Amino acid sequence: MGDLGHLLTPDQLAELGQVDIACVQVGGFYTINAEQAYQVVQQLNPKIVLPMHYKLDDTIPLPIEGNDRFLAYFSQVKRAKALDIFSASLPQTQEAVVLELSAVG
Repeated sequence: MGDLGHLLTPDQLAELGQVDIACVQVGGFYTINAEQAYQVVQQLNPKIVLPMHYKLDDTIPLPIEGNDRFLAYFSQVKRAKALDIFSASLPQTQEAVVLELSAVG
């Protein structure tokens, strides 16, 4: 969703059409917050939601939230190191997927 700072307009929704996978900012401050992000998810109704732009821990003093408040809206939350997605394997019900960081090197 890029640096989205608002809910989607009807024109934007029409232009996007059907969305199977959505990467949504959830940390607030610079972008939409958890509640607004969930409202965008409701507007789009994707099968897979990937939260992004959130605070990982308190070691870096960023004025954004973590992803906990956003994930609380979902009954299906998965954590994965990688995600292979095929149209035939999209889930039947909506799920949030948190991609875990992996060490490089």
